[in-house]
Amino acid sequence: MALDKSGVADEQLAELVDAICASKLTNLDLNLEGNAISDGGAAMLARLLGERGALATLKLGFNQVTAEGAVSLAASLKNDSVLSLLDLTYNSIDDAGTEALAAALAE
Repeated sequence: MALDKSGVADEQLAELVDAICASKLTNLDLNLEGNAISDGGAAMLARLLGERGALATLKLGFNQVTAEGAVSLAASLKNDSVLSLLDLTYNSIDDAGTEALAAALAE
């Protein structure tokens, strides 16, 4: 699902996440690069990871995710066996966020 550079912010993302959860779809490729997604949006997207296994790829480059959002995603990654690509390039994730993601992937 290509929604890159489409002006998606956290408010619109909530509707999308709810729709994906309700649909029971799995193994989706979701491209949200170049939008206005922040830590709240990252926390919403974390619902699609983990045991739910809805996403095969998640591209969040060029958004407004910080360490807080990275930690939310990392918590869900610990139980995810489906996601094969997570792109967080050009966000504002500091060392704490990077360390949380690395630890989740190492498990």
